[in-house]
Amino acid sequence: MDLEELLLQAIAGDAALAAIGRISDIVGAGKKIIAGDDEWRDYFDMLSERAACIISVPSLHPSTLWELDQLAKRSLFSKVLMIFTGLHASGKDPRYAIGNLAPELKRSDWDLPTDLTTTSLVSFAPKGVVSFHHADSGFNKRHISRMIATVLAQQITSQFTPRDERPALETGQPF
Repeated sequence: MDLEELLLQAIAGDAALAAIGRISDIVGAGKKIIAGDDEWRDYFDMLSERAACIISVPSLHPSTLWELDQLAKRSLFSKVLMIFTGLHASGKDPRYAIGNLAPELKRSDWDLPTDLTTTSLVSFAPKGVVSFHHADSGFNKRHISRMIATVLAQQITSQFTPRDERPALETGQPF
């Protein structure tokens, strides 16, 4: 089973999974937005603003680094769930090796767990710091469902303004 299929099963009935890319690059299930090299960035910008949760498998691919940089520039950290697979943990492919990825992500203000040495699910607080790190996740439907729920809860609660920062009513009393 591929990762997209697992993600689709994890959110079935609660949300839609969308992927952007060339038709030859997209595998798995969910809604597919077929885009060429000249238009995928526009789709990414539009979808990332509207998405409740953005799932990323980080790599040193230029398009993935661009996406993560854009998310950071627009302070969309708390929408992001990063999935680090066995490919990341093994370091066999330099494009996915944690030692190569960490400095690149840090340049875009992403903070990674210091003990990121195994398969992991990582979510972020609004400033790009790690809010939750589930190591050795096993990538089963239950773990991914919980992480997506965590990211969605963070996104919802980040929209609330703390009571002491709310404007006063005409009477001067806080509400």
